[in-house]
Amino acid sequence: MEIDINKLDTAILYLQRIADGKNPVNNMPAESDSVLNNPNVIRCMYFTKEILEEVKRNGGNIGKKFSKKICYHFRQMY
Repeated sequence: MEIDINKLDTAILYLQRIADGKNPVNNMPAESDSVLNNPNVIRCMYFTKEILEEVKRNGGNIGKKFSKKICYHFRQMY
């Protein structure tokens, strides 16, 4: 699966804004009674943001990368 890095950057930005208790679209503080200020939602957003940042560090790949050596040996077997 190929990941669009621009969409990934936007998703990370929006998750950060939500985790900071802000409206993700206009970056304005959320109302005090907004679900965006719920501690469980905030923790979830930080967790999800960390996962997407890891995907970005992997060049958009999800999961572990195989080395070229392993891929070469795999192709030789089949």
